Amino acid sequence: MLSNGTSTLELFPNNLDSTTSKFKTFPAEFMLDVQEGNLPQFTFIDYNGSTQSMEPPQNVVLGDELMYDVVTALMSSSKWNKTLLIINFDEHGGLYDHVHPVPAIPPDDVIPIIPSSDTGYYQYDQFRRTGFRVPLIMVSPYAKKDHVSHVVHEQTSILSLLEHKFNLPALSCRDANANNLFDLIDFEALRSQTPNFPDITSAKLTPPSTNAKFLACTKESAGIIPSPGSVISASANVTGPNFAPKCGGDCC
Repeated sequence: MLSNGTSTLELFPNNLDSTTSKFKTFPAEFMLDVQEGNLPQFTFIDYNGSTQSMEPPQNVVLGDELMYDVVTALMSSSKWNKTLLIINFDEHGGLYDHVHPVPAIPPDDVIPIIPSSDTGYYQYDQFRRTGFRVPLIMVSPYAKKDHVSHVVHEQTSILSLLEHKFNLPALSCRDANANNLFDLIDFEALRSQTPNFPDITSAKLTPPSTNAKFLACTKESAGIIPSPGSVISASANVTGPNFAPKCGGDCC
């Protein structure tokens, strides 16, 4: 567990002790362990949710910088050929998603305890849906190149991957039935030990921008959300609300 100002796992104080040697600081101790090839078999990086989550109104470049630093450090490591990094998000940042959540197997038969005053969506579903879609990126020398998965995954798919990799029992019915992300791995390349991304040069990574004009775009407020029906179709011969960034036409 590596923490950078916040610690998600410390939300479970009865199960984890942050004072043990299994908790380290990020980025200092992480970068040192990567450089020396001393990372454990599994590492959980907990970013600073106050500045690096890339959720409005935060500056998305700070989150990009976090991912860039981690990926370039791993790709420069002597253990790169044995590395699989999963970058995922816990939510969609409040942005619109036109795809409805799909039904899912509940984790168990224990009914959630919900206040009687709550008669809405959560009272009805009881963890029987996947939720809205969130991004996930797999970074590995044996990840499929230029691949977009069309398999339905969920957050517990990462648990399923770990359980298959290390021959561990499932924690619930949910992760026991989740797709395990294997469709993102190029097993032919893995068997032949021919990495799709052999080193950092082949990946051609571009550092996050430090251009002041670009950064200004991420700081602008979205303004007042228009009421339903107030946005005019672009095909109509009328002028609707202008939601363009206010930082100048040459920066976006």
